[in-house]
Amino acid sequence: MFRIIPKIDIKGANLVKGINLEGLRVLGEPNYFISEYYKNGADEIIVQDVVASLYGRYSLLNIIKNISKDCFIPITVGGGIKSIEDIELLLSNGADRISLNSYSFSNLKFINKVAKKFGSSTISINVQSMKVDDKFYAFYNNGKSSSGITVSEWIKSIQNEGAGEIILTSINNEGLMKGFDIKLIENVRNIINIPLLIHGGAGSIEDIVDLKLKYNVQGVALSSIIHYNFFKIENSNKQKLNFNIKNNLPNLKTYKISDIKENLLSNKIEVKF
Repeated sequence: MFRIIPKIDIKGANLVKGINLEGLRVLGEPNYFISEYYKNGADEIIVQDVVASLYGRYSLLNIIKNISKDCFIPITVGGGIKSIEDIELLLSNGADRISLNSYSFSNLKFINKVAKKFGSSTISINVQSMKVDDKFYAFYNNGKSSSGITVSEWIKSIQNEGAGEIILTSINNEGLMKGFDIKLIENVRNIINIPLLIHGGAGSIEDIVDLKLKYNVQGVALSSIIHYNFFKIENSNKQKLNFNIKNNLPNLKTYKISDIKENLLSNKIEVKF
């Protein structure tokens, strides 16, 4: 079953969106977007505090508590997670899965520790890739810092430690809405033996259809292509939306999740309605 997963980037109390993981602009209140995505057929939600690892703080707990009251689909939470206690707190307050990145580079064995305690299905690893001198390197701190490790080697390491899923982010393509980084996917597809989600670059339904048909990944994590749809809808709740789409992205293609799923189904791709 192919999964459509909104990715909600959080800074403070706001949903934000950038390009190449930089230049974050405030779009609105995260709970408003999440509620609409849930009603429109999202299979899961990824909620990521994009500054937690940079500033050493953890601020998602209240947001997760509010989401889980009315959102009955799996919720993956990431950002600033550094201990078993962090994970226990999140799982006991509505999260179904946690996403790791930055802390894994300084403590790789933490992945194995978490897998043994909670099970591999509880752990997603966000692999943030940037192409430098024709090689793909793994980055952390929301794309600010290079690990110096190639994406291929990093994926092998995290799989060996018990990661249950990979969220593969192309920093080069993220937010540009010009298509997925196919060279990146081809670079790693033969070494991945756990579920793979692709994030970064989706600009049309056709991009998503082609991704599934050609590479048979398990799902996509989407942001711009669905976030900006709210700003094209008449009578939107203007108090909760803080971005002028006409001035910023006048030629943008955007979609509802239900539209994406209907198109996938018409291309004989199994999705959940």
